[in-house]
Amino acid sequence: VLAGSCMTLEYVFSASAVARSWGDKVVEYAKANLDPNGNYPVLSFLDPGGGVNPFAFIISSVAVGLHLRGVRESKTVTNLFSLLKVALVIFMTTVSYSLMQPGNLVPFVPAEFGIGGIFRGASTLFFGYIGYDEICCVAGEAVNPSRNLPIAVIASLITVTILYMVAAVALTGMVPYEDISETSPFPDGFRYRGVEWASHLAAIGELVTLPLVVLVSIMAQPRLQYAMAHDGLLPAIFCALDSKGNLWWGTLISGVVMIIIATFVPFTYLNDLISAGILIAFSMTDASVILLRHKSPDDKPFQLEKLLGLFNALAIISGILVSYCLDTFWGRCIAGTVGVLLFAVGVQLHRVCSRQAEHSASGDSKDGFRTPLVPLLPLLGSAVNWYLVAHLATFSLVLLVIYLIITFAIYFLYSAKHSVANTTGWQRHGEDAKGNYELSTDH
Repeated sequence: VLAGSCMTLEYVFSASAVARSWGDKVVEYAKANLDPNGNYPVLSFLDPGGGVNPFAFIISSVAVGLHLRGVRESKTVTNLFSLLKVALVIFMTTVSYSLMQPGNLVPFVPAEFGIGGIFRGASTLFFGYIGYDEICCVAGEAVNPSRNLPIAVIASLITVTILYMVAAVALTGMVPYEDISETSPFPDGFRYRGVEWASHLAAIGELVTLPLVVLVSIMAQPRLQYAMAHDGLLPAIFCALDSKGNLWWGTLISGVVMIIIATFVPFTYLNDLISAGILIAFSMTDASVILLRHKSPDDKPFQLEKLLGLFNALAIISGILVSYCLDTFWGRCIAGTVGVLLFAVGVQLHRVCSRQAEHSASGDSKDGFRTPLVPLLPLLGSAVNWYLVAHLATFSLVLLVIYLIITFAIYFLYSAKHSVANTTGWQRHGEDAKGNYELSTDH
């Protein structure tokens, strides 16, 4: 339930944040191209005040409507807009490089930010780098998932990483970093350099292609709710299928929540909250990989779980100390001590918890997913995740704590009582549910 609530931040809340950002861009573009002294009723509609964003409501409603029609229709739209978005990024990057001034890249890391500023920016913008994991959420609708799923995830990561790096260098080379716009960096950057045609094309391109992110972000949420409802952690309505095999009610409920958040909650309140939730969810994923691939010694049950819990606790403490306590001698000493303990716990986990054989649900090891460098990579991933969390704004972390308290309340008041483990049991549940909970690959 905790992992599901954190992933909801990635799917529902990030879709809301992007829809809100798109609505803000519409308002900004309209204001930039209309006479500020003129009386335009359309501006009153676009920006009525009170934190309400009508265009965020419109775009989020359209995205939910497409999903309610089924995966086939939304898949076609997604493929088309994906091509347009990649083409737009390539266009903006190419034009930016043609306008690059190498002096803007010196110093490469400004003194007022330093290395800590890099990680602070990485933490805040982390939710802009996500999405590849949604491929896994639609695995039930994939053809030959054991082969195609890893390829799709790795290809997505490589493509996004290259585009991010190249575009970031191009933007900071074109415009001094202190003059980069927080809401429309490339369009305003082109305007700053006097290339108006590129500014208009980039702005229009963002307005046309950004809705794709809203559409894709909310796509995985009904599948997440389906899995949780299938296990009894959410009401059965979330795994109800319509005549076409679509999760209509689950899509509608999560879609309504997304629309409300996008319409009434400003983007600045969502940014760090989403990143924190996703980083925690990814740390739980790292721990799950280790639990699947390793086991406790026969004479020490739950030794693996205890070591994992201790490692994550030390990783949190280490992240806080490294982020805020390296300015003093004793701070460095304590941070170093915790770092040594963190390393020692990781070594102990690898030494005493033997590796299990990799196999699939069918028992055929050749059909399973292979996971290299376990537990090294998952432990390293968890440590980095908690370090990034430590850099997020305190206000957002407080919001996250409140959100997780609500999650625990739902778990103890509903999920724990209705879960499969506490009712029919997993074996009986699997026999009764076999064949009834598969999503059709044709819809």
